[in-house]
Amino acid sequence: MEQVRTPFSLVWTIMSPTVLFFFLHFNEIELHTGDTSWLRGQVSWFLGYISFSVVLFNYCLYLTGRRESGFIATFVHDMSGRLLFIRSQLIASLTMSVVYVCFFVGVVFAGFQAEPDYLTVLMVIKTLSINALMMTSMTFLSSLRITFQTASTIYSVLITVCMVFGIVSLKYDHGFISWFNKINPIILYSTLLDAQKSLSLLTIIFYGILCMLSLIAAMTFRTEPVWSSQ
Repeated sequence: MEQVRTPFSLVWTIMSPTVLFFFLHFNEIELHTGDTSWLRGQVSWFLGYISFSVVLFNYCLYLTGRRESGFIATFVHDMSGRLLFIRSQLIASLTMSVVYVCFFVGVVFAGFQAEPDYLTVLMVIKTLSINALMMTSMTFLSSLRITFQTASTIYSVLITVCMVFGIVSLKYDHGFISWFNKINPIILYSTLLDAQKSLSLLTIIFYGILCMLSLIAAMTFRTEPVWSSQ
């Protein structure tokens, strides 16, 4: 896998959300030491951020990069080959998300000297299940006829916007911010991980449409790079 070949990128991707979590909750370490229940409620947003990063940069961007390199055009020639390639990358990205999520949860709980319980294990399993759903619904992004560099820029802007709107909603959650956060992938993770929250009809319809678009995109996935037709 690509990130295993670049250890600095791998370490930074794993460490940065963990460092940020401790930075934001530094003054609460003594107050909530050993408080497993409180800690579970604090990590859901970060799990959403970590997981959505994997979806965009480990999954969608990888598919775009392989297409733009011309690599897959040499061996993917029909729909079954396209679906096999996409399914293989989805499984590989899910494997990486297991590493990211388990590392984050393990370090955070160890830092707060909290013992993970069965609800924590269930939270991790639910996160990975949401990852699979999110990757499935976001597959259409990799079929957009854009270059690798353009895709990287778009994904960076997208995750930044989602993160900012999620943070703003902690203080102000009305009007456009409230509507956007109903389809905000990071907020979606937090909602699904909280048993007391439920999805809105807008969220269900929106991601249902994305899943249909992604199914069509997977079956018609273009293997030729954009530059080959220019």
